[in-house]
Amino acid sequence: REDLKNAFRYFNRARHLNCISAINSLGTVFKNGDVPFIKKDLKKAKKLFEFAADKNYVYAINNLGIMLEEEGNIKKAKELYKSSAAQGESWARNKLGQMYRLGLGTKKNLKKAFDYYTLATDATVYSINFWSKYNLAHYFYETGQADIGIAKDLEKSIKLLEECIEHGIYKAYEDLIYIYFEKYKETENNEFLKKAKEYASVYTCMDECDDETIDRINAQLKGISKKKQINFDV
Repeated sequence: REDLKNAFRYFNRARHLNCISAINSLGTVFKNGDVPFIKKDLKKAKKLFEFAADKNYVYAINNLGIMLEEEGNIKKAKELYKSSAAQGESWARNKLGQMYRLGLGTKKNLKKAFDYYTLATDATVYSINFWSKYNLAHYFYETGQADIGIAKDLEKSIKLLEECIEHGIYKAYEDLIYIYFEKYKETENNEFLKKAKEYASVYTCMDECDDETIDRINAQLKGISKKKQINFDV
């Protein structure tokens, strides 16, 4: 609690020195209302984000876009994300990929979605949004998208998903379980089955994997196992 108070004081001092990152951070404090002695105040948050965004601070541009999207102004939010993405910001590029994939505030366009997800991976490891790699693997390479010339590529999917796991995107475990089981089903190579079981053993012990997810994994694996009965309960 005392650390939060001190952090807020330092952010406030930095704000008076026109430190743009501190102004954005204060906006986050007021938006989330997660500092005990600071009340949630969306108006203050928006004003701070607007100030920092006017200085072309990409994280404030993103935050302002999120607020506008939450208010229902998807068109304006998309414009802000495009502004941030044009400066190379990975999260905004991934967000635009999602918008084009789902048709949010725009016509659905899988080619643009793929392009933005790919652009989002073009960043340093410290700033990259690794969900972009998950999205490329899950929505494009695992099954392929023939309409836009993307071939199914399980090896590329595996590489991307393993990177995701290393950076805390544990949902990638589920995809890897299915991929290795599919590879086993096609080849009957027990090494692939072993790999799938290893991933299942790790993932199902994690807090991120609830009972519903475990049931879904078992149902998927039993559903695609046509050749022979396999003991794959997790």
